[in-house]
Amino acid sequence: MAILSSDLFTQATSEAFADPKVDPAAKTSQEWTSINVGRRDVERRLEDCATSDSKHIQLTNPPSKGPHVALLHQAFEKLAGAALIPVPPSGVPASAADADARLFNDAVKALRANPVAPQERSGAIYGQGTAKTVLEYKKARNIRRTPAAQVDNIVGIGTITNLDRDLNIAAGKRPAPAPVDPRPVDQNKPLDIFVLFSGAPSVAVQGTRDTAAEKEFNDTFNTPAYLKTHNRAVPICTFGGRGAQDKSQEAVDKVVELRKRAKVGVTVILAVSVGGFPALRAAALLTPKVKLNYVAINDGSFFASEFDITFNPFAIRVPPGIVADKMDNFFQTFGHGILTNSQGQGGFMDGAEFHGPLDGFLNQDMMIRGTRTGAIAGAFNATPGSNLLPLAVKIPIATQAHIAAVADADPSMTTAVKSLIKP
Repeated sequence: MAILSSDLFTQATSEAFADPKVDPAAKTSQEWTSINVGRRDVERRLEDCATSDSKHIQLTNPPSKGPHVALLHQAFEKLAGAALIPVPPSGVPASAADADARLFNDAVKALRANPVAPQERSGAIYGQGTAKTVLEYKKARNIRRTPAAQVDNIVGIGTITNLDRDLNIAAGKRPAPAPVDPRPVDQNKPLDIFVLFSGAPSVAVQGTRDTAAEKEFNDTFNTPAYLKTHNRAVPICTFGGRGAQDKSQEAVDKVVELRKRAKVGVTVILAVSVGGFPALRAAALLTPKVKLNYVAINDGSFFASEFDITFNPFAIRVPPGIVADKMDNFFQTFGHGILTNSQGQGGFMDGAEFHGPLDGFLNQDMMIRGTRTGAIAGAFNATPGSNLLPLAVKIPIATQAHIAAVADADPSMTTAVKSLIKP
């Protein structure tokens, strides 16, 4: 699952090999020649660092080296050259965005004062000089494994994701302050928050606001009976998307701001289809900040091209650390299961949408529990020679199975939400 979104890290392989500051002789070593450019190996190495504790990048003996280290060096250089963000003077009350900007500025200043040692830069080596740069960056950003832990010189999940975020800020992609419902909040009443990442009917609407879903939520839940005992529940509904169309951070910012205004209330995150990734990302980002009562994924769509999938064995990569009172995942595997292609990655058609179980969730297979999904799979399997049909015929059948699974799971998700958001 692609966690990193900065231009540098999402184009890591090409950026590494084009790096003019790495000695050409260094690029003839096994660490470089073993890289499969078409498979985007450097991006995968950085994504592994962003998702797995066992894939940290750190000082070793002999020192770690290669294109992934060159990318870290580039990241530090880009941030050291970034413009500082104007913030209120010290002592003046600041918003959460201003406080974050101050940390960004501190990190930039730390990197300017602690550049990577030239010999390590030219060799793409993670040596003592790089370790010192990492340490000072983490001190400035206050990145620790736990609040009580000492700051270390290891590039792990927290470090690489902060670097990625800072690179986006340096590139002018600083998130705008999340808009907050201007209506007053009664501190004596709960404030329920409903986050939905909808399935997108077309690429054109990905990342845009789903006003129809918001209206449906308001009509269903913000009833006169409900408003007697609660603040008006807030729906945050967006069509799912990836890359620039992934609005998970905006949703997270709005939830955090709302929860500051009312500590008590239910927080729910739901996803359908391509909304699966932004919902998981939002849940992972919110877990340390806000209590989550329910997270549910309805036949989430995931993609090998986005590093969502591992093969042999097949698994969908889930951002670490998601915690909620209840976590449901409704899925079917029939759809991608029929889209086989021996020439494609993992033996599947290029561009296939993958669905399946998620680690940490209560996984419910709609091929078993769903009447509509089961009927489509049963009819296909009962047709002689169906597996030999061309992909052009199988793709619409896979889409029908996906739509059926979403319909089969919807009542269960709705029931769960109504058990939480109620008068």
